Amino acid sequence: MDQDDIMILYIGHTVHPSWIQNTLGVEQHSHIRDDVHSIPTIETEENALLHAFIDHLNDEKPYAATLYIIRFV
Repeated sequence: MDQDDIMILYIGHTVHPSWIQNTLGVEQHSHIRDDVHSIPTIETEENALLHAFIDHLNDEKPYAATLYIIRFV
């Protein structure tokens, strides 16, 4: 969800663990910390695509939005 100065990335418990590992660098949904405000840089295609998508959204703004990563069940 993109709301101008805030972006929220919701990660549900049904997201495949390999996507979570390759994108966020943690082994499973329950390992996502509550205080994460950035995507780590990992040498995977999934991570590069997510970074590119977030960069694309931020390119259209005068300044980068704050990113919140929220895990939910």
